[in-house]
Amino acid sequence: AGSLLRPAAFCGVVVWKATRGLIALDGVLSLSAHLDSLGVFARRPVDLMPFCAALTGAQPPADAAPPADAPPLRLGLLRGPHWLKASPDARRALEETAACLSRCAGDVVSIVPVESPPTLDGLAEHQISLQAYEQSRSRVYEYRHHHALLSPKMRAALDEGLGLGPEVVTAALAASDAAAAALAPLFGRFDALLCLPSAGSAPRYEDGAGDPLFTRAWTLLGLPAVGLPVALPASAAAA
Repeated sequence: AGSLLRPAAFCGVVVWKATRGLIALDGVLSLSAHLDSLGVFARRPVDLMPFCAALTGAQPPADAAPPADAPPLRLGLLRGPHWLKASPDARRALEETAACLSRCAGDVVSIVPVESPPTLDGLAEHQISLQAYEQSRSRVYEYRHHHALLSPKMRAALDEGLGLGPEVVTAALAASDAAAAALAPLFGRFDALLCLPSAGSAPRYEDGAGDPLFTRAWTLLGLPAVGLPVALPASAAAA
C-alpha cells in the first residue's frame, strides 16, 4: 500500500495511480490479486497524460486546459479517520493547500470540508490482513525454496499471512463494498477528494519506507489517485 503515492510525496514529484484493473498486469509479479495496481511518476501533471494514454489505450486530449465555460472543479476536503496521526507539518500543508486554492483559484475550484464516513474507520486493518494473506500465497515458492534468502522482515510477514484463513478476504471485501457504497454520494457531489498521502515527510533510510496508513483504505477500495507536491516541512523550509 502506498508504493506510488508515498514515494511521490517524499520526492516532490507528481504521480497517477490508476483505478485497479484499468491497466493490465500482464508480466507484473503479483503481490496481492485484490490490491495490485499500477501508476506513473512524472515531473509535471501534463507529463502524465501520454503515459496514461499509452498504458490504457485512451486517446489523450488535444488540450489539457478545461473549456472556458467549464464549471468549477468540486473538491471535498477529507481529513479522514487517521487525521490526528499525521504530523503537524502534514496537517498544516493540507489545510494551507485547501485555503490557497480557495483564495487564489476560487473561480475555478470549489472546496468544501466533508465528514469521513464511519465505514472508512476499519479499512486500514482489513487491507493489512488481506495483503498479508495474499502475499503469503503469492510468495509461497520463495518461502519454501529460498527461505534463507528472504529478509527477516519478509519471513515474519509471510509467517503471519500463512497463519490467516480465507475469512479475512471475505471480511475485507465486504468492508470495502460497504465503504464504497458510503462514498458514492460524496463522489456524486465532488469531482475528487483532497487527502493526505502520508503521515509526514520522508523517514530516515534506516527506518524504511514509513507507514502507509493514509493510503491503505484507498488501496483496498481500488480508487484512482493523483499525487501533487505542495509543501516542504517547516524544518526543511527554514534550513
